[in-house]
Amino acid sequence: MDESGPAHKKQFTVSLVLTPDQVFYGKGASIKKAQQSAAETALNGTILPKPPDKVSSKKVRSDFQNPTVLLRYVAGRLGVEIKFIDESVPICPTPPHPLTRLPVQLVIQLFCCNAL
Repeated sequence: MDESGPAHKKQFTVSLVLTPDQVFYGKGASIKKAQQSAAETALNGTILPKPPDKVSSKKVRSDFQNPTVLLRYVAGRLGVEIKFIDESVPICPTPPHPLTRLPVQLVIQLFCCNAL
């Protein structure tokens, strides 16, 4: 990093080293602006492969079509603990044959403490 100019109008220069053969420079009125300039120059001039694009927000939204994923997301944002409990429910009050049971039900219990 280098700085030049009078105190009221400093000019900063920074170098960004991606590889020993790829060094990029940026100038700006602040260190941050100089860093941003060097980063922009590096992005435009590097021979290294570009990073992949971010996942679109449409992909993220489509994940919420799954109710379990949506519930876990909302509970996480609210700081609520979720427990999934599998329970088998017999068809009749007498002891049933092992093969005559209703499908497994998903029971969701939310545990939350209210702040006082």
